Amino acid sequence: MEIIKNVRSVGNVGSSRKLAVLVGIVRNVRNVENAKSEDGRIKEKGFTLIEVVVAFGVFSIIVTIASSIFLGVLRDARFVSAQAAAVDNAGLVVEQIAREVRTGLIRPTDIPGSPNSKTLSFLNYHGENTVYAFDDVSHRITKNGYPITSANTSITGSFYITQPALTTPRVTVVAMVKDAKGSPLSNIQTTVSARLIYYKTP
Repeated sequence: MEIIKNVRSVGNVGSSRKLAVLVGIVRNVRNVENAKSEDGRIKEKGFTLIEVVVAFGVFSIIVTIASSIFLGVLRDARFVSAQAAAVDNAGLVVEQIAREVRTGLIRPTDIPGSPNSKTLSFLNYHGENTVYAFDDVSHRITKNGYPITSANTSITGSFYITQPALTTPRVTVVAMVKDAKGSPLSNIQTTVSARLIYYKTP
């Protein structure tokens, strides 16, 4: 407002006075511009190097923590999935044994002297000699000498064979499943007897 008043007063004074008034106006304009530039430098102040370094460090810590949590969850999920697969594999093999016993024939010579045995011999539906066994060395179930359970699964157990009077032999399969580290996962047990009506005479 002071500058505007000075401009209006230029027309009301003499030449010498006009010159003095114009010099005053120029000085006032320069003072205003200098004030604006100083205010601009204060308002437009950016981040310092220390602030940038601190912000980057905090961001790095947050990313590291989030990554470790994600990797831990992923590792646990894989471990649980492997355990479930091991139990499923053992369950399928035990079910396969039960199915073949149910449709096969256990001969008197297949019944061991002790009810508790590591091997089970019988004729399957096609009249083929079949031998299942719990291998205490590899900790796997074998069929005719070939392992049929996963190498990542440790399985131990026994076959319990009994024959009540005037009945077909009864087989109980007991399997204890452990993971690769030896931690117990599950115990599987099933009892089955041969149904001779399914047996096909060789």
